This record gives sequence, structure tokens and C-alpha cells, in this order.
Amino acid sequence: MYLTVGADPHVCLDPPAPAIRRTSLTSGDTIIVWVVFHGTDDPVVPIDQSNELVERVRAAGGSVDYVVYEGEGHGFRNPVNQRDEYERTERFLDALIPP
Repeated sequence: MYLTVGADPHVCLDPPAPAIRRTSLTSGDTIIVWVVFHGTDDPVVPIDQSNELVERVRAAGGSVDYVVYEGEGHGFRNPVNQRDEYERTERFLDALIPP
């Protein structure tokens, strides 16, 4: 289970194999339940990566709760969005982890 989207391995010159294995984009079709949070102004991870990940998971028959926060960067600063992220994450984990 992954809660965040990994870095783009194509940004690095000659990335090592472990970096490619760790990125979420290379595992989107093998994990069937995801929650993805992304800020529209993220300067570190392009939103296209989250869009592609969500498409791959859904194409593989997986379930994705995809939340895009308008105006947020890499890490959410707006307290309303932070609370929303925490509450969604809690519900996501509660649904996956038995009591």
C-alpha cells in the first residue's frame, strides 16, 4: 500500500534501478487500492504523474480515492486541506486494516 506518489525516475540522469522500482508509476498496475493526494501547484512532482498513476490503477481494476487540492504545493499548507487529508487517510486505513 502506498499513500503518496514517488518521484519521477526520468528526471534523474541515469537513475539507479532501485529508484525506478520505488516510484509509484512503475507499480500502479500491481497495487489495487490507493489514495492519492496532489496539489495543483506542486513544483516537485508534476500532477501529470498522479493523473497517470490513477489511470493505470483504474485500468487494472483497482480503486483510487484521488484528491486534488487547488493552489497547494508539495506538502499542504492550508489547514482545511491538511485536516481533509488526515481524515481521508484515516478512513482509507480504517477500511483496509481490521480492528
